[in-house]
This record gives sequence, C-alpha cells and structure tokens, in this order.
Amino acid sequence: MKYLSCVTIFFLLINYIYSQKQIASNLNTLEGMEFEVDWDHFEGNAFEVDWDHFEGSAFEVDWTNFETETINTASYNWSFLTDQRNKALYIDFEALGGKMNRLVVTSDKNKIVIEDNHLFDLPFNTIYEIDLDKLKRGSYFVELYTHNHKIIRKEITIL
Repeated sequence: MKYLSCVTIFFLLINYIYSQKQIASNLNTLEGMEFEVDWDHFEGNAFEVDWDHFEGSAFEVDWTNFETETINTASYNWSFLTDQRNKALYIDFEALGGKMNRLVVTSDKNKIVIEDNHLFDLPFNTIYEIDLDKLKRGSYFVELYTHNHKIIRKEITIL
C-alpha cells in the first residue's frame, strides 16, 4: 500500500511540474501581444460597453449590400406579402380585419391545392405563411373566409 501511495504521489508531482511548464510556455507565446485596458472609460458593470469609444471592424455593417428600395407605405397593401425570392406568401390577418375561419388556395382551374379549415384557432394578429415553392407555375386564388362570413379573395401568380 505504501508503494502504491508513493507511486501516486510521484505521478501527481510529475503532472504538476508538466502543467507548470505548459503555463510558462503559454505565457511566453503571449509575451509579444498587447492587452491594454482603458481604465479611464471602464466604470461600473463589467459587461457595459461604451460605444462612443468602441472602435474596430468586428461590428461594422456594409450598408451598400442592403436593399435601398422604398415603399410608399400609405398606398401599399400589407395584407399579402411575398418574400424576396417569391418562395413564401405571408398573409396578415390583422390587416385584413382579424379572425379568419378558413383558407383555400385554388388553381385557375378551380382545383383546391391548399386548404386549412382550422384558422379559427389562430390569434387575430397572425401572420399566416404559405409555402409557394410547393406550387407549380401559374395563377392561383387565395380565399380567406372571415369569422363574420365574408370572403377575401386575392389572385397570386407563380412565375
């Protein structure tokens, strides 16, 4: 038992010496780098960032790659919107008057291609999404049946 204890202590001592050499080696590799803290601007919470004094390219945004297209929001219909690639149609229930009961998408040949009879479970401010990627090219009609028995009909075209 004494032998086992001595061997264990010996290996722990070797492990400690090795780890100290690793720490010294890591400190030597960091020696050429500069780590400077501007203590004049460091106050209070350690996680606060003083954005007036923050410089660097990590958070810079290349605004030239953003779309600059403007829309006249007063005359624009926000009820039915497609994404930029025309792969999804978004329907804003709130812009259309609130609660809906049913949605039907029919082809130009009056064939039902999408039907959802459970819209009454959704909140009045739902943005409903239809995956247009599943539909073939052509014209379709989106019909929404409101809770007060009105029908909202919109024609869409898949190119």
